[in-house]
Amino acid sequence: MHPHVDPNLFYLDFERVSEVLLTIVVFAMLIERALSIVFESRLFIERVDYTVKRGGRTIKGSDRDGSPDPITEATPRNRGLKEFIAIAVSTFVCWKWDFDALSILMPVSHPHMTLIGEVITGLIVAGGSKGANKLFTDWLGIKSSAKDEIDTFKQRRTGGTNA
Repeated sequence: MHPHVDPNLFYLDFERVSEVLLTIVVFAMLIERALSIVFESRLFIERVDYTVKRGGRTIKGSDRDGSPDPITEATPRNRGLKEFIAIAVSTFVCWKWDFDALSILMPVSHPHMTLIGEVITGLIVAGGSKGANKLFTDWLGIKSSAKDEIDTFKQRRTGGTNA
């Protein structure tokens, strides 16, 4: 311990902790729902997230022919792109609204918001956003029809398990 640091300066106000945690959860849910418009769109899924083929023909995100042909191939691509976008959006939101969870929790030692605190808070919110996405898609079954088609194809291909 530093000889000049008073240990009484470091305490947690549990009312403040609960407000910060609730704010993180709300930010994560709002950002997840906002990004779901992009991530679950047919255009994003078929142009950016997966290479999709129907009957030997590669489908581009702009193809809207309503083909009833089943998906014959769905190859993931651009792994990590969604996470990068979520991190960028979450960090921007935390920076724009001066939300630095670390400085808020430790107001005596850090009375001002810091960029590093806002970036770390953005990372935390992005992680919560990924958790919220799992809640909506896996537990509640809320997903786009394009994502549902990919999942159905993967289940058929693997014999019922969603790999």
